[in-house]
Amino acid sequence: MRRFPLGPWPTMGISDARNAARALHVQVKQHGVDPIAQRRRERAIGVAARDGIGTLTAVLDVYGKQRGDQQKAWEEARKRINLIFKPLLSRPAETMTRQDLQMLADSYPSQSSASYAVRSLRPALKWAAHRALVTEDLARILPPAPVKRRSRVLSHVELASLLPVLRAGTGADEMGRRFSALTGHTDVSGLHWRQIDLTARTLTFRTKAKGKVTIHSLALPVLAIDVLLGLPRGAPGDAVFPNATPYSAALLLMMLTMTRRQEAAMARWRDVNFEARTWTIQDTKNGEPHTVPLSRQAIDLLQSRLPIGDEPKAREPDPSGLVFATSTGRPLGNWDRATKLVQEASGTKAWTRHDLRRTGATMLGDMGELPDIIEAALNHTAIHSALAANYNRSRYRPQVAVALQRLADALDEIEAGGTESAAAGRSL
Repeated sequence: MRRFPLGPWPTMGISDARNAARALHVQVKQHGVDPIAQRRRERAIGVAARDGIGTLTAVLDVYGKQRGDQQKAWEEARKRINLIFKPLLSRPAETMTRQDLQMLADSYPSQSSASYAVRSLRPALKWAAHRALVTEDLARILPPAPVKRRSRVLSHVELASLLPVLRAGTGADEMGRRFSALTGHTDVSGLHWRQIDLTARTLTFRTKAKGKVTIHSLALPVLAIDVLLGLPRGAPGDAVFPNATPYSAALLLMMLTMTRRQEAAMARWRDVNFEARTWTIQDTKNGEPHTVPLSRQAIDLLQSRLPIGDEPKAREPDPSGLVFATSTGRPLGNWDRATKLVQEASGTKAWTRHDLRRTGATMLGDMGELPDIIEAALNHTAIHSALAANYNRSRYRPQVAVALQRLADALDEIEAGGTESAAAGRSL
């Protein structure tokens, strides 16, 4: 004889208790269920979950070490999963249901973000299901929005509005880095004109340590004053270096080279050869190094990113350093916010970083460039038919160099206000 509590009285009445007892008796007799062992197991799972064992986070951590770290997009995917499914991360994965996950995904405000998180989560759940870490049903979660192949291409009117904003942001960032190098004041993005006294040649700013606010006054050298005098003077509350972030320069380089966001974000100085006018991307989507011929405009942009200094040695970058980095030297990560700010400033909307790449490819096609050359510039795995690719291994670098220079010149014409026919370029 074994005793098993069905529920508390008077919450559960006599009639309900009898019905529950009959149902439990059927489970024990016909299906071999042991309710006491099941209860102990559930309690053990709960205790383990409180210790971080067996939770969804633990499953994702193990998957990341064994599989995810081999995927270039896993780091970004994990961030999106953590954001969408945050309420379930500390729950025991074994007792989680598909409905739990589906409800969170379907109720998230951004369907595109939730769909991306679901598509990233499903491989991890399938992997975990094969190891009995979660139920197989869990991996059947559906994305809230169907996957749609984007076809967005920015018009010449949109580019005419976007390019000056990117150019201004790039220039502001360069001036901000120069001011920082001259003064040692690194937080130039939060600098406002009310903190500057050009007559007294001082910069006033605050720091807060251990709850105590301290006001500092920094004497500005003559060269720093010259930098400020060369800027348009704003109101006291206006930023001294508006949009002084490296994102504008990174977006501009992506347009000039038709490279992917992550490729530009992780560009390092050791991979840039100014003499050969090339940039070699080591970590690519197809797993093969990709050498990008650099146009005159791309060279000028990269040279503007070199360290600030009067001596030649001072302008030599750290070979392992990032071309585009935050003020703390970390890789760029807040792309969505930076893109929205650029869109607001340029009056454009509904485009992504990858749409810039598609726009460049479309422009080259309209100029009359051959599809093989465009595919090679995009660094797609196969730029011919499958059979031809076995014989012709050329990546058409000289032709790609000509094409990217034509693209950069066309973008300059658009920015300068050239007509659409002129911006489309002349046939070779």
